[in-house]
Parts: sequence; structure tokens; C-alpha cells
Amino acid sequence: MSDRIKKISREVLAGENLERNLPWIFNQLISLYDKDAKLKLAMGYYNFYENYREENHFSAHIEYSNQPDKVELEKESNKESHKNRLEEEALLNEVNEIIKDSILGKFSGECLEDSVKHLDNVRNKIINRMNILTWYTDFLQLYEYVLNRIEYRFKKDLEDVNNEAFTAEVLSFIFETKDNMVINDRIKEVIGQLPVRMTKAKYFELLGNSISLYKGGDSSSLDTYIYMLKTSAGIYYTEGMEQVFPELSRLKNDLEKGDYKNLTEKEYIDLSNCLELGVDVIRRKVNFYYGLQEIVNYLYVIILARPYADMVESNSASFDSLAMVGEINRYFEADEKVPLPEKLEEKFQLTEGMQEEYFQDICLLEPIFMDIKSNYTELADSLMLRPIFNTVNMARKLLGSSLFVDLKQNENSNKADEAYLNQAKEKLFSQLAKVFNERSQIYNRAVMANTLNKMPVFFQSYGEIEEYIRQSLEQCHDLAEKIASVQLIKSLYQN
Repeated sequence: MSDRIKKISREVLAGENLERNLPWIFNQLISLYDKDAKLKLAMGYYNFYENYREENHFSAHIEYSNQPDKVELEKESNKESHKNRLEEEALLNEVNEIIKDSILGKFSGECLEDSVKHLDNVRNKIINRMNILTWYTDFLQLYEYVLNRIEYRFKKDLEDVNNEAFTAEVLSFIFETKDNMVINDRIKEVIGQLPVRMTKAKYFELLGNSISLYKGGDSSSLDTYIYMLKTSAGIYYTEGMEQVFPELSRLKNDLEKGDYKNLTEKEYIDLSNCLELGVDVIRRKVNFYYGLQEIVNYLYVIILARPYADMVESNSASFDSLAMVGEINRYFEADEKVPLPEKLEEKFQLTEGMQEEYFQDICLLEPIFMDIKSNYTELADSLMLRPIFNTVNMARKLLGSSLFVDLKQNENSNKADEAYLNQAKEKLFSQLAKVFNERSQIYNRAVMANTLNKMPVFFQSYGEIEEYIRQSLEQCHDLAEKIASVQLIKSLYQN
């Protein structure tokens, strides 16, 4: 089919035979999205079942640490996690019911409308939970930074760092490649671990300069950048987040109460255990919500495509995706989650090459669709093609690289003018200034480090990079902090 797609692509770019080509392109794309989503749903549903079953088995037979200080912490966390698992189970049951009613049952317009409404609710709840987990992830990263800098306080016979030699070593690591993207990534990694000895005024100057780069661009791009900075600084709050994951909220309170300037070794170990437990809780929850969101997105595409799915002739594939989904759905309904039979896994051998085939044709058709979207939407409306156009556009988003894409976001965002830029800058600066006034010096340095490495590289020359590294080391008079930073930077290239 690729030859025909290329021919039609040339015609569309030349503005030829549009009344015939537009319906053909839309029908082909929605058919491909439908088949691709069904195959991905079967695979994703299979993997999700196995991971969910294993995770629940692990939780039911949890073995507590042999460290006495960690046992009570783990028991309390496991008790609170049980409440969250009930919510997760309810959400999963809702998705399983939608699968059974919408794509395994008889199709109707009313069913489509109800299913989309339910999926929207589920999807929005997952996005809310992932936003909260993202905040907790960044929060723990800040305290990981803090605790890492304290670790060497409790070690003896520390030797000072040779600042000149280590600066040369780091520069060698950064510039051993000629790839500018890799160089920039390495600079950011190093900045994120170096001791922060920067004035607040200089920090805000760099931050303001990075925001100014978005002037004249899409406001949505600036919003995304500000969101990333806020989460990295631990200042992006979602309403009710303390109630959603009580075990993480409790760990957060424990970490915030630490007196990091005067921490004893025992307190350091306890807080490190607290951090480790938080990381494990987040890992398990992110795996659940990420996997469920994949299923929801694939399911969403299949439901949206149902009115159009039979409009394109296709050879019946040897692998029946929906039959596989139906079998897994029945295993989910059982009270006891037993391992899936090997015969189910063996059926996936029949899918070899299918995804690649769909992907190849989608890659050829999507640029044509985007050209139509930019230049021929009025013609599509006049041909009564708006419903299928909207369906194709929605399916494209759902199967795109951004799993948690906002489906209702206006694609034609406004430009970020001076006023918009200043408003965003002032609000962010105010929130950060509040943190710097209320929190400890070591925490504030963690915030600076975790946001400086998110900014575009602000050095203009090799010499500026060299000077920044050397000064960061020379101005750090806390030997434990300096050694920790050096070891963390070395781990970037020694491993």
C-alpha cells in the first residue's frame, strides 16, 4: 500500500483530487490506528495482568527487613498501602468492565458515549495520581541530594579533593564526544551534582534568562517548562495530595522534620531507610498507573474507531487481538489471580511483523494528515468529514509519545508575550523565594541543583564551564559534601 500512499501524498501536497483523497486518508488512518491499538491492547493487557498478579502476590507475602529500625516503618507503610490497593483495584475493575461492555460486547452509539465518558473519568484520575507521584518523586530526589551530602560526615580519615585534577577529569568526560546534545546533557548532569555555591541573586538571574528564551513561542511550551521547574523544586502542589497516598505523606513529614545540620548517624540511617521505602512505594505505584494508562489509551482508540472500523477492507489476520483480550479479561474477573497459560503467550508468535507493518504505513499517512489539518479543514467540513477527522486526530494523540496528553488542550495556544512571561516569572520567583526563606540552607541548595540542571545550558564557552566547576569545588568548605559530590559525578562515567 506504500506506493499508493506516496502517490496520494504527492497529490495532496499539490492540492489535487482532494475530495477523493481526504476520505481515503481518514479511513485508512483510523483503520490502521484501530488495528494497531487492538494489537497493543492485547500485548499490554497480557503484561499488565502478569505484573499485577505478581505485585499482589508479593504484597500478600511481604518479607520484612532484617534491620530492626526498618521493620516498623515497613509494616506501617504496608498497612497504609493496602488502602491504596483497594482504590487501584476499583479503578482496574472499572477498566475491565469497560473492556467487557464496549469492545467485547455488542456495539451501540449509547454504549460508545457511556464508555468514552467512563474512560475520561478513569484517565483523568490516573493523570491526577501520576502528577502527585511525580511531585513525590522530585521531593524524594531533593532529600536524596541532602542525605547524600551528609553521608560522609560519619566516615573517618577523609582526604581532600584535588580541585584542579578533578576539574580536568570532569571536563575530559564532558568533551570526550563531539555530539553537542550529549555534551549538553553531561553538563546538566554535572551541574546537578556539584556543590551549589551560588548567590540567590545569581540563581534568579539564570532562571529568569531561561524563561525569557520562551518569549514569542507558544505559551503551552512555557507552561510545560514552568511545570517542570515547579515539580523539580517541590513547589507544584495538587489539591488533596496528602490524602491520596497517606504512606507517602507520612514519609514526607518524617523527612521534613529532620534537623540536617545536626543529624546523628542513627538519624541519618533512619531517614535513609525512610527515603528508600518511599522510592519503592513510588516505583510500584508508577508501574501500576503507567501500565493502566497504556491500556486506557489503546481502549479509547478502539472505542472511538468502532463506527469506522469496518469501512476499510482488510485481510483477516491470523492473530485475533480481541479474542486474546477477552481471555485475559476472564482471568481478571476470577477471585484468584492465577498465572496465564503458556498457550496464550505462544499465540503472540503470530503477531511477528504486524506492528512494524502498521507503523510503516502510519508513518507515511500521518504527515499527510497533518498537512490536511493545517490547510484543508474547511474542505473537510464541507465534505461532512469533521467527525472522522476529529476521531483520527484524537487517536493520533492517544497513540502518540505522550501517554498522559491532555485531550482537551487547545492545540492553537497563544504566544508567550512579555506580559505572559513576566506573570509566569513573578509567580515562580515568589514561590521559590518563600521556600528559600523558610527552609534550611542544605535543602535550598538541593532545590537550586535540581532546577539548574533542568535549564538550558547557560555557559557561553569552555572557559566558563571550567571556571564554574573549579569555583564550585573551591568554595565548598564542607569536606563531606565535596567528597559526596565528587563521588556522584565520578559515578556518571566510571560506571
